[in-house]
Amino acid sequence: MFRYWMVPVVLMGSAMVAFCDLASVAKNHESADERLAAMEKLDDQAVYAHVARNDSASFVRKAAVKGLNDQRLLASIAKQDEDANVRKAAIEKLDDQALLAEIAKDDELPEVRFAAIEHIRDQAFLVDLAKDATTNFVNVYTFFKGYELTFEKLTDATFLGTFAVKNRAAEGLNDQERLAEVVKTVNDHWVQQSAGKRITDQAILAELARHPNAKIRALAMEKLDDQKILADVVRNEKHPGVRYQALQRLDDQALLAYVAINDADTPSRRFAVERLHDQALLADVAKYSKDLGVRKKAVEKIGAQTHLAEVAVNAYDDEARGKAWERLTVPQYLDAVDEADEARAEYQVLVEGINDQEVYADVALNDDEITLRMAMIDVLTDQSALAEVVINDPEWKVRRAAMAKITDRECLADIIIHGNYETYQAVERLTDMELIMGAVRGLTNKTSDQFTFRSVLRKLDTPTFLSEFTMLSEGDNEQAFLADLAQNFKNHKFYWMVMTVAVERLDDQELLKEITKGYRTNCFTSIAAIGRIHDQAFLEDMAKNDIEHFKRKEAITQLDNIELLEDIAKSTDDKYLCSAANRRIQDLKRQKR
Repeated sequence: MFRYWMVPVVLMGSAMVAFCDLASVAKNHESADERLAAMEKLDDQAVYAHVARNDSASFVRKAAVKGLNDQRLLASIAKQDEDANVRKAAIEKLDDQALLAEIAKDDELPEVRFAAIEHIRDQAFLVDLAKDATTNFVNVYTFFKGYELTFEKLTDATFLGTFAVKNRAAEGLNDQERLAEVVKTVNDHWVQQSAGKRITDQAILAELARHPNAKIRALAMEKLDDQKILADVVRNEKHPGVRYQALQRLDDQALLAYVAINDADTPSRRFAVERLHDQALLADVAKYSKDLGVRKKAVEKIGAQTHLAEVAVNAYDDEARGKAWERLTVPQYLDAVDEADEARAEYQVLVEGINDQEVYADVALNDDEITLRMAMIDVLTDQSALAEVVINDPEWKVRRAAMAKITDRECLADIIIHGNYETYQAVERLTDMELIMGAVRGLTNKTSDQFTFRSVLRKLDTPTFLSEFTMLSEGDNEQAFLADLAQNFKNHKFYWMVMTVAVERLDDQELLKEITKGYRTNCFTSIAAIGRIHDQAFLEDMAKNDIEHFKRKEAITQLDNIELLEDIAKSTDDKYLCSAANRRIQDLKRQKR
């Protein structure tokens, strides 16, 4: 006989079967994605706890932690899980203020410590963290970041009233002279910033604008109104950061135009043209600046037809002239531009018809007209003149065209030593070992360009490389000399690049691992060592747990396990690490096709 009360029992039984099936999938399925999907359909603390403790995929553990309520288990995970993102997920749900303070002091990764600080509400623990900040944040960046997070959350009036005498006195000061004294004497970035932003007295700011310390000068620029002093700083200041700050408050249109045309610092040039509004001066910038981006911006800001016509007729390059021409509407100005273009074309034909390499070289090196210089490159064959164009021409299009025609090896070496822009192409094309060695020595005397120096070093064969920097003799063990260079070399202006190239040729896996762990001050050697390591378990541990962000990112690029990379991409909150993991996954998939 059918009994109506049996129906709920049957339905309950099938629900229990479905629950058990989902729980089993969440705990045991071989696919991490399937385990995650099953778990997300459940609302069961026991399943969450099992997955959070035991799942092999960190992104699955992280999802389980977000559903957990057990504070004891969350505390254990926040302290012990091997993955930083899982620990951070647990921290977000923790209530234990003492435990959060402990994690804020002791976790090996700054990002986890910062997450703990953000969830501390108890003022006593924040006070304790503030007092201990200098010993509990392991480097300058993490100290300042953790220090700032802590102080942002502090409201303890007694503590702020006493401890701030040393660390935050500026925030309570209004006396302008005392604030200036804090800026000049307290060796603390945050205190200087806080005090400097409260100074409004223009005489004091003028005094600080001449301080020997560039950071203090830059701070003064943020509030200084004296146009004469600002102009003096823009003209004479050697530090680009200070000059840039002064530009932001400068109103002198003529000086802004001068900077936009002539300044060596690209951000300063581009900021100067943004502040320009004088139409005649904008036309001058559009005609004469060596910076294509500045010229284009200047044309965009010109509204007067007469000045647009002036640019369309007289600007250095086709692009600036074309941009100005597109905005012309007055017929007489359009006719003037057509006449100028015809005259320019006739002159070009005349010069090309001379058939004299010296004339071609003179025009290519000295003419203001970019289009004409480009035309001369097409007919110029003198290798020395082409190399001079590559080294000196301000326009990348002209340099690139000249570079494409250079075949002389000595000219290539000359470009490497004296050039600033096309050096990598020259390095790539130079094969003569003697000339490469000469380039290494020539770059040693150059004030900058460490990366060109490294690219040239990489072109040397190992015996030549070692003979330049060690006492290598025939028959000596090259790996032993490379190991010594990689660990101990300091006798060169670019010693870190010599060490890096040595690391790139090392075979000793254990030594390479030591270099990744021990040379935190030289990121180049660490990155080179990571690129030489074959141990996937070591790389996995580094990708997940290393305290240095750049090492974790580099280790990801060396991993071969797609499933592991997918786990990293899904579990990390860091967009750069996620992007690195996804790029590596795509590379591996392409290699398998």
